[in-house]
Amino acid sequence: MYHSIEEIKEINNKKFNDVKEQVLLIQKTSDEESEKRESAHNEFMEFMKKMEDKIFEKFDAEFNAKREIEIKLSQYLEEKFNFVKTDLQGESKTRYEAIENLEFYFEKELPKIQEAFKSEQMEREDYDNGSIIRMNEEVQKY
Repeated sequence: MYHSIEEIKEINNKKFNDVKEQVLLIQKTSDEESEKRESAHNEFMEFMKKMEDKIFEKFDAEFNAKREIEIKLSQYLEEKFNFVKTDLQGESKTRYEAIENLEFYFEKELPKIQEAFKSEQMEREDYDNGSIIRMNEEVQKY
């Protein structure tokens, strides 16, 4: 009987060792799977971080391009505004000078024209009066 207990003990120890090896193998496989999942998760997270970085780079590039366009447009509009302003100032100066010349002409030349007009009017009146006198003299002769 002692022999049979020893055999049973040995068989049970062998079964226990087999189960232990299987549990260790399962644990090792589980640990490997866990490491693989963790590694895959880490790789995925790194990929997501790189994608996020690229997206933000694109947003920054777009924002900078928009800002550059706004600056260029602002400069262009300012240049056009200054050009129109300068052109209008030149036109305004030209008109002002023309008005001054016209005022000068009226102040200097208008009295001369008025004097010439009065002189011409007097000459006509004198001529008309002379014509009336001659007509009256002609009429009285007959």
